[in-house]
Amino acid sequence: MVEAAGLDLSQQAAGVLRAVAAGEGRPVAEIARAAQMDTGAVSRQLNTLEQARLVTRTPSPHHGSVVPVTPTARGRALAPRDEYVRKQHLVNVLA
Repeated sequence: MVEAAGLDLSQQAAGVLRAVAAGEGRPVAEIARAAQMDTGAVSRQLNTLEQARLVTRTPSPHHGSVVPVTPTARGRALAPRDEYVRKQHLVNVLA
């Protein structure tokens, strides 16, 4: 499905990108809950997404230990494509 969406990402990284794109400036723990993954796995996937310039991490000016993750413009554009392919796959399977 990731290939069908035109993403050069692992299935796990695509799941994390969808979770990041669902909100603005989300901390890693919140992304992990949304992606149904542990925080260590999410952090590794965020490294991949950051290298691909799909997300950015910026330390919070209000809370030193919180690092909000925000999708880049490219990340915001790619996440819905993956979501669409996943939904179409489900529609096709159920039909």
